[in-house]
Amino acid sequence: MAVRVDLSADGRIVEIVANGVVTRRETGWAVERAREVAREKGLRCLLADCLQVEPQASPTLTSELLENSVFAFDPHIRVAYVYSGRWTPDYRDTVLDSLTDVLPGNVRTFDTRATALDWLGDYCGSAA
Repeated sequence: MAVRVDLSADGRIVEIVANGVVTRRETGWAVERAREVAREKGLRCLLADCLQVEPQASPTLTSELLENSVFAFDPHIRVAYVYSGRWTPDYRDTVLDSLTDVLPGNVRTFDTRATALDWLGDYCGSAA
């Protein structure tokens, strides 16, 4: 499977890690599982590490998958999305430009895992 859900940062963050080609079905499963884990553990932070994800057929499809995923989380859950390092700069810009006015305040995109964890750190209770 190209997607897994786990805990990181000593159990303070629900993490979705995706790599390769990711389908809508896998994305949907990961989001539902992450929501369940966050609810069960009382967690307020999610890291979606998509650094190794292959580009979809179009940036529009990627935007749609990202948008649908982040809106599935309650507004009290802070979501850090690490976009793929496999995207070309044009692909990335197209995806992110289409999301600029769409993403809620509890969601941010990052180009590295470290910057995403820094942003999540204080909100999660202690340094991630």
